[in-house]
Amino acid sequence: MKLDVIAVTYHQNEPLKGFINAFKSQTSPDWNLYIIHDGEDDEYHKIKQDLTDNDYLSQPNIILDHSPQKGANPWGHECRDYGMKKYIKSDSNILVHTNADNYYVPIFTQYLLDSFGMNPGLTFFYWNCIHSHENPANPKFYPAGAGSYSLLETELQHSYIDMGCVAVKNDIAKKVGFKHTEQAADWYYFNDLIDRMNEKDNNKIIKSKKILLVHN
Repeated sequence: MKLDVIAVTYHQNEPLKGFINAFKSQTSPDWNLYIIHDGEDDEYHKIKQDLTDNDYLSQPNIILDHSPQKGANPWGHECRDYGMKKYIKSDSNILVHTNADNYYVPIFTQYLLDSFGMNPGLTFFYWNCIHSHENPANPKFYPAGAGSYSLLETELQHSYIDMGCVAVKNDIAKKVGFKHTEQAADWYYFNDLIDRMNEKDNNKIIKSKKILLVHN
């Protein structure tokens, strides 16, 4: 079992370097990183050349690709569906959707693999994060004056969880697909997954209290 990560990006060079370094610093090598740029243009090729020249793309498990065309929304959600259909093959792996300006702690991969390995039937696993927004949408977890880079205590409901805070088994993710393109597409995708899991009794949803992600 390995971790497959699909990360969406658009004209982000320096943040992308930090994101790739976060995975190069993982304590486990059992991950595949698929970075999907939202469409192809001169800036994409400039970024890819810079990353290549500076050894960011030398490992075979780090792939920078682009969607066939720029999506119709600013969140790049069409790239997620493209990445799933092209790269997510092994049913035994686990999948995380995220954005390429985020940062994951070095134990991230090993912790996920251990969590799935020790919990038979685990299908949907989620965790807390640090959220960078000055004015987050969820007042319940952001008291007045909390400011940016405060703790987000995730919950499985709209506006209470971020795209990069969930890992699911590949077989379920492939059956559901990524069909949504609106700003809250992450929650609708998670909801689709949960609905599909509820069709069977042997699926487990577990939350970790650990903070594994800094969302930027």
